[in-house]
Amino acid sequence: MTSVDVQYSLDNGGSWTTIAAGVGNSGSQSWSVPNTTSQQALARVVAHDAAGNTGNGVSNADFTIADQTAPTVAVTSPNGGESYAGTSTQSISWNAADNIGVSSVDVDYSLHGAFGPWVAVQHGVANNGSLSWQVPDASSDSGLVRVTAFDQALNQQSDDSDGLFQIAASAVGVSRGMAPRFALYSPVPSPGVGTVTLRFSLAVSGSARIDVLDVRGRALWSADQTGLAPGDHQLSWSGVDDHGATLGTGMYFVRLTSGAQRRTVKLVLLR
Repeated sequence: MTSVDVQYSLDNGGSWTTIAAGVGNSGSQSWSVPNTTSQQALARVVAHDAAGNTGNGVSNADFTIADQTAPTVAVTSPNGGESYAGTSTQSISWNAADNIGVSSVDVDYSLHGAFGPWVAVQHGVANNGSLSWQVPDASSDSGLVRVTAFDQALNQQSDDSDGLFQIAASAVGVSRGMAPRFALYSPVPSPGVGTVTLRFSLAVSGSARIDVLDVRGRALWSADQTGLAPGDHQLSWSGVDDHGATLGTGMYFVRLTSGAQRRTVKLVLLR
């Protein structure tokens, strides 16, 4: 024996690719498996002697080269800090790639952070990078979107929004096209990092008081408004207490009072 050639085929011997040629007869050869799937792979060794005679041996049966590399995927929108109105139409976008190819994508959302429950937006969609989403009519300050990419071998990888986003639902007690009712909307944005819009509705003409409370129920900031007509109203709050001091990161509550009626919603501040 003077040398051997080591080869492989991905099409049951229809064509051969050389792994190593003219190497010594050591009995083995390392091989970097190609990044191509096949269920008809074969290996062949061609032996040479000093007289120029050759002989070869082929795998007894086909073997499989399987894709074991998961896709990569990254959510690009919403990716944290956004504020959406309930029932509005928004775009969910992502980037996904695979060494062979992404076959499909699942898109889900959660209103309660990473622990879910997760609700399907669409499953089994093409990897076109975006889709339209009708935001649910539900208040949340802990929204996330998750995109899961699959390849043909069913390897999968998921990515969530990098941060939480907020959804402001329709006001409790307010129905579009109906007579105004007493109600308080979720603050926008929440989490808030600067000025926050506080929105409410009155069923009848009158006055209203807005309080921002800490978790112990103590009023930190208040605003009284009089002579208000029935319907929707709003005012801006800059995140300070009644003495002008900036409030720190944390959970607060907004309370609306008008006569004997009262509503309270949660507010989160980030600093």
